[in-house]
Amino acid sequence: MSILPCLERVVKVKEMFSFDLLSSTELRLQVAGLYKHSEKVQIDEKNMQTWLLLNWLATSKTKAQAIYEKGNGLKAADSIAKMANARTLSVQSMRDCLNQFGILYVEVEKLDKVPVDAYSTIVDGHPAVTVTYRYNDMDKLAFDVLHELCHIEKHLSEEQKAFISMEGTLYSTDSREKEANEFARQQLIPDDIWTGILRVGSSSLSPHKIVKTIAQEASNRGISPSIAISRYKHDANWYNTSAYRSPKIH
Repeated sequence: MSILPCLERVVKVKEMFSFDLLSSTELRLQVAGLYKHSEKVQIDEKNMQTWLLLNWLATSKTKAQAIYEKGNGLKAADSIAKMANARTLSVQSMRDCLNQFGILYVEVEKLDKVPVDAYSTIVDGHPAVTVTYRYNDMDKLAFDVLHELCHIEKHLSEEQKAFISMEGTLYSTDSREKEANEFARQQLIPDDIWTGILRVGSSSLSPHKIVKTIAQEASNRGISPSIAISRYKHDANWYNTSAYRSPKIH
């Protein structure tokens, strides 16, 4: 087999990313520039290269079912957030929703020391959201996809052709990552609704009773209790409860 087609594929792969897949040193430096993560996060560079190649193969085989227009990501985000709060969201319903708006939904298996949660880019004029299921958590998956939809609508450009969300991205100081996090939070629970939920008093100062009150009021307002409690635990930095767990990925 001629080596030329293989080299052409490598060039195409490299064009999709803002870092060189063939240089482990440059890979480390430029990936670090795409997100802010804890120094405790370990990344295996060879596995990262493998994951990116698997992603390219998967996206190249995925075909869009509709034309993408600017603003479709916002429409998809609204639908996904509503399904998540109604607890009707599934992998298939998310895929169908994104495809309806000309956005590809791609799955790549998780690899050791590749803490990638999601990835967004443009493939042949169609935005693509790639996910891995590192955690069996449907609410987190919804948040990750919403995060990438913000990047698609507001941040992808000729200069920045891809965004990668990895462990620690939630605490990034990058303004684009902060905006994407805030977008996902607002889609799942708008601030005015969240404020209303928190205003409901509890008859007890017990954190467990407060959680129960928040969950009930969230349900009354059309918000999934597990999504509300996840936000409360994050905002309050209090994780000492296993109540109201998120649905598993299905």
